[in-house]
Amino acid sequence: MEEELNRADFEFNITLIMVKSMADAVKLANYKAPEHLTVMAKNSAGLIKKITNSPAIFEGNYTPVAFGDYMAGANHILPTNGTARFFSGLSVLDFLKHTHIVKCSKKGMDTFGPDAEVLAGIETLQKHKQSMMARRNS
Repeated sequence: MEEELNRADFEFNITLIMVKSMADAVKLANYKAPEHLTVMAKNSAGLIKKITNSPAIFEGNYTPVAFGDYMAGANHILPTNGTARFFSGLSVLDFLKHTHIVKCSKKGMDTFGPDAEVLAGIETLQKHKQSMMARRNS
């Protein structure tokens, strides 16, 4: 049975930073080196090519972090606190710097999202589950 999503169910823990240009956004992303970075823009692929310091990038509106964790194979053990400027996620490629780029379409989310929601439920990560449900129900 699918859970109903209500805006009140979501807790927000985000920081918004206003920049003057997309070039400034890329510069900031590379400086902050976030472990998870979501890029939703008209030219997201072009922007992502310029981002060198984020170990996991989630591209587009239908690609929540939880989808990368459960379905796309992006690593779950990622450098935190800006250390992505010099470390990648834990893998056999530990001696090479790399970035996971995860992109899911609406059709892909509709196809694979329910399975990822089950996995999120098993791990009792309800907000991960809700992030995928919100995309499927949009």
